[in-house]
Amino acid sequence: MRVIEDYYGELPFPLTKGQDIFLRKFTTGTGHWSLVGDAGSGKTTIMQVLQAYYGNGIVFCATSGVANQNLPNGMGSGTAHSLLSLPRTMVPEVGSIKISSKCQAILGSSDRVKIICIDEAYTLHADNLYAIQKMVARLNKKSSKRKERNIRILFVGDCLQNLAIAKPEEKAHMKAKYGHFLLFKNRVWEEMKVS
Repeated sequence: MRVIEDYYGELPFPLTKGQDIFLRKFTTGTGHWSLVGDAGSGKTTIMQVLQAYYGNGIVFCATSGVANQNLPNGMGSGTAHSLLSLPRTMVPEVGSIKISSKCQAILGSSDRVKIICIDEAYTLHADNLYAIQKMVARLNKKSSKRKERNIRILFVGDCLQNLAIAKPEEKAHMKAKYGHFLLFKNRVWEEMKVS
């Protein structure tokens, strides 16, 4: 089996030390991860290497249609909302969230996908994260079409560039329910043990 370093030679330039460390740790690690960096820091390059390494085992999406279209090599599968059947409003009872046909086709019909990479993830808020956590738990369960699995989420973006937008009453709801409205400052983030 090839290791991540085998894919470095396919790049037109060398990786930075930070990129190399992240890729080695992510590909040998477990659990959910966060890849944070300023514009131009090399996050997209890391995603391209991960795409080459994991092939059909990784799915990429973004938090907006424009961000999804800007992913290189046509790697985007749509928005996080469409891919993961996230509600556009505050999350109702989780059991009431229906799996969309897109989600079912890409994530529900086989066990090949092991990683979901969400670009510009920091525009999501705590309620979105709660829905992601519950949807992934649902998709991880064994079904007649797939084995039990453990999908990992890779949150990519710049947590200081674009923050989640929420109405004051939504922020108050999320503060009461999750401890904070920001994606990376709430109890769900801690429960998911994002590295």
